[in-house]
Amino acid sequence: MPISGTPYIYNDAGTIGPAGGPFPNQQSLSNTVREVSLGTPTLIQGVYEYIWHHGCGPTAAGMVIGYWDRNGFPNLIPGDSTTQTNEVNEAIASSGHYNDYSLPRDDEHTGLLQDRSVFGGAHSSDSLADFMRTSWSSISNYYGWSWFDDVDDAIIGYTNYQGYAQFNSWNEVWGGFTWDDFVNEINNARPMVFLVDTDGNGGTDHFVTAIGYDATTRQYACHDTWDGAAVRWFDFSQISSGKRWGIYGATFIQPPKPTISLSVSPSSISENASGNLVYTFTRTGTKTNPLTVNYLVGGSATFNTDYTQVGATSFTGTSGTVTFAANSPTATLTVSPTIDTNITEGDETVALTLVTGTDYNIGTTTAVTGTILNNDYPTDILLTKIPAVGNLPIGTLLGNFSTVDPDVGDAFTYSLISGLGDRDNSRFILVGNQLKTNALLNTQDPFDFSIRVRTTDLGGLSYEEIIPIRSLIGDAWGDVHFLNFDRRVDQKPGVDSWFHQQSVGDFILVKSTVDGWQIQTRQEPWFYDSRVSVNTAFSTQTEGYKIIFDQDFEPDKKLKIDGAKMTLTSGQFLTVGNSLIQRQDNVYTLIYAGADRRLYTADDDRLIAWDNGNHINITVLPSYERVGLMQGFLGNGDGNRSNDFALRDGTLLPADPSWEQLHGVWADSWRVRQSESLFDTPSPDAPSPPRITLDDLPPDQVQAAIDAAIRVGIPDEALDAVALDSVITQDQGFLDGAANQFSPRFSITSSSVAEENSDSHAVRLTVNLSIPSTRIVTVDYATQDGTGNHPAIAGSDYTATNGTLTFHPGTTALTLDIPIVGDTGLEFDESFSVNLTNPNGAILGTDRGNVTILNDDVNALPTFVGTSGNDVFAGGDDNDIINGREGDDNLNGGAGDDILNGGPGKDVLTGGTGADTFVYQNFTDSLFANPDRLRSFNPDEGDRIYLVTTPDATFNAGIISAANLTEAVNLAYADADPNTPGMQTLGVNQAVFFSFGATTTTRRSYLAVNDNISGYNAASDLFIEVTGMVGTLSTGLLVSNNYFFDALG
Repeated sequence: MPISGTPYIYNDAGTIGPAGGPFPNQQSLSNTVREVSLGTPTLIQGVYEYIWHHGCGPTAAGMVIGYWDRNGFPNLIPGDSTTQTNEVNEAIASSGHYNDYSLPRDDEHTGLLQDRSVFGGAHSSDSLADFMRTSWSSISNYYGWSWFDDVDDAIIGYTNYQGYAQFNSWNEVWGGFTWDDFVNEINNARPMVFLVDTDGNGGTDHFVTAIGYDATTRQYACHDTWDGAAVRWFDFSQISSGKRWGIYGATFIQPPKPTISLSVSPSSISENASGNLVYTFTRTGTKTNPLTVNYLVGGSATFNTDYTQVGATSFTGTSGTVTFAANSPTATLTVSPTIDTNITEGDETVALTLVTGTDYNIGTTTAVTGTILNNDYPTDILLTKIPAVGNLPIGTLLGNFSTVDPDVGDAFTYSLISGLGDRDNSRFILVGNQLKTNALLNTQDPFDFSIRVRTTDLGGLSYEEIIPIRSLIGDAWGDVHFLNFDRRVDQKPGVDSWFHQQSVGDFILVKSTVDGWQIQTRQEPWFYDSRVSVNTAFSTQTEGYKIIFDQDFEPDKKLKIDGAKMTLTSGQFLTVGNSLIQRQDNVYTLIYAGADRRLYTADDDRLIAWDNGNHINITVLPSYERVGLMQGFLGNGDGNRSNDFALRDGTLLPADPSWEQLHGVWADSWRVRQSESLFDTPSPDAPSPPRITLDDLPPDQVQAAIDAAIRVGIPDEALDAVALDSVITQDQGFLDGAANQFSPRFSITSSSVAEENSDSHAVRLTVNLSIPSTRIVTVDYATQDGTGNHPAIAGSDYTATNGTLTFHPGTTALTLDIPIVGDTGLEFDESFSVNLTNPNGAILGTDRGNVTILNDDVNALPTFVGTSGNDVFAGGDDNDIINGREGDDNLNGGAGDDILNGGPGKDVLTGGTGADTFVYQNFTDSLFANPDRLRSFNPDEGDRIYLVTTPDATFNAGIISAANLTEAVNLAYADADPNTPGMQTLGVNQAVFFSFGATTTTRRSYLAVNDNISGYNAASDLFIEVTGMVGTLSTGLLVSNNYFFDALG
């Protein structure tokens, strides 16, 4: 590559030897060289000087051949050509050349000595000197001499010999070439061979390698084959007497044009993937200078629509150019597919075809095509569930994933990933497209898990979704809005939605495809406004019994069983075969005993109905073993939202049917036929009400209804439905009913705290939100002094506290601390409450938390305090206070009026003689899983169980016959008072004694105390074994104060 601006060695001396003769001695060189600075020198970089070897002609040409060996034409000289190795000398003048033509040496003073050019039998030409006929006596060349006319032939002959057939070389004498020709060759990095007159006598005598020029002084630079390192400068002038180093002629050497080939890698790329199509232009041969190559652009893809490019010098939709950098063997052009959502197109191509140029040859003569594969992003993940029931072991198959993707025939991989909604990823594993359990799962208990799943297609495009794994649940409420089993409002925000069915008549809400279980509903025009329809009745059957609920029946007698009206008041149960109907206020719950004919097992189905006075809201919770085995308005529950709207004959409607389809073929398909009706009165018959949307209603009323729904926490997906009901009906009951079913609920915990002797401590309560909200939710709280004989008073016992709790989206629990005022005075335990009010974005569930301040001041009684391990304490004859703390403790009070507090753990508490107190301020100290055991519990001696609140009522359910203890306690709750006809449900804050066991040997007695939530809850209700209780309990209603109290002293 030419360079300029550097001072070089300059020589203006005269002759230094005979034409073409041997290398002169070093002394003659040192007398003729001096250093000067030139004005604007330009040199070809990388032309290494070789020392004279058997002739100046082949040596000068050898420097040119060595240069091209290193610049695109390897192996012109085998091995390293940067120094004058033996291989370099062999290329200049081989051993064969020397033996055949240069022995014995001759010169012009001794006359020519004949060699094998005369005798014959010479070796095959293999060096520049051979092809230049250097030293041949047959053409009058003395040792080392060459003729000018043979130089170009030697270049062509030698390069052909080395396998490069397209080198071009020619000779020009002065006048046939100019300064501009010379400058052009140097500027294009092509060194030349000059024949010069070194002594200025007008005769030629030496060959040099021309490698540069100085535009200011009009001189040429050369390697003269003699000095070994110096670049020598001489005037660019014609040979003539007195002009030392004048030029006789020049040999032009031009290598073959570079050959351009073209390839693309990879050959295809997905349109929405991260990769690119890389077109690589490769040149072979000379690479010294920049080179611009032309090409045509074709293919079916459109530039700037389907793809963009970088790397081209120019690029249009039809043609372009690319430029090789100097010394670079390759140039690249990168095609990047654009993000494309057009799902109707096919694969597209980008084809480049090389076009002929003056400075290169074409190696790739056909179009090189890269393909942009049509690859669209997946749009949805579906989990098709598999029926399962009971206590599922690890590895149980729950379902198979599939992907919705516009690309037909694509394949997918699935993975659990971190991110929003990954709460329960660790509980599950993916095997291919199968979802399996990675932890124990009991479908008997309600479950609600969340995992985050990614599906990735073959092109690397992916889609992620939060997938809920939860119990089956479907709803029909309001006027009438449905959420089927696969379209729960909180399954896929923004996609799942309610559908609305306003037809009049009897319809199949859900029906099993494998047994006789089904639920039918009756929809009638609403009493106050016939523009909407509502549920007014439902019918079902279990174990051969036909059950009808109709809101038009008289109060407390809205149920018929096999045609007979049944009385069911709030808090009562009815048994129907092995199944159960219970009522709490306006909520009716039907528990269907499954195939095992036992209640409270994993195969139970449930129906919950809210009697709102003028309409019924219904929720259905099938057993998980019914996954995919149901039909009707609520769908099949297989997890696939695309097949929810199947007609009886299997015909699928669209995933989002039109109003006309829902009220036409859909309603007609699932309308109850006379032969299958479970009702005992004719089906109502009336045209479907006209379609009404929010757009048909006053905007101000719609907005007011939406605002009201948001205040009570109606989720976003249900807002429009609730607003529609509210505006049309102007009935608060529709909003209240929806809130009871779908809104998050606030609850607050209760607690107890030791009084201590200073003000530096507090009691902490937790306020919970039943389900996370997508909005900001608030609730106010305030303390309130206790009531009764021993109230806690703000200021003297605790610090009055109030404020507002703010739940941000996703938050389900916050805490609040109430400062406690301690003292050293001996006093009774005292209590106060913390009340929740003014909810915004949710409704109130448990709105009061009770706090008991436990007296811990020292008195004369001996006190035993346990450790966190398993402790054993025995009191004496005095009145003892024994606190076991954590661990499974064994506490025995002995004689005296003792206070026994086992604390957490599975404890054995024995009161002994005297009026003993068993402390259970926290129900969690004794739960069903690890119950305490009370021994010698003798109410007649004054023994009492110390609770935060004395039960409102206490019962003895007697001996319960059941398959297991779980079923026994549930049956005790279902009918706590066997002396009263009908089922007497255990209410909130009520207690029940019962016994369970087949024989007197195995029979045990138990006490359960219901907390403030209706129904038995093993995780929160107090449960104690009281076998060994002294005295006999009568069955039925008992006096609570004979067994419990809620204040010491």
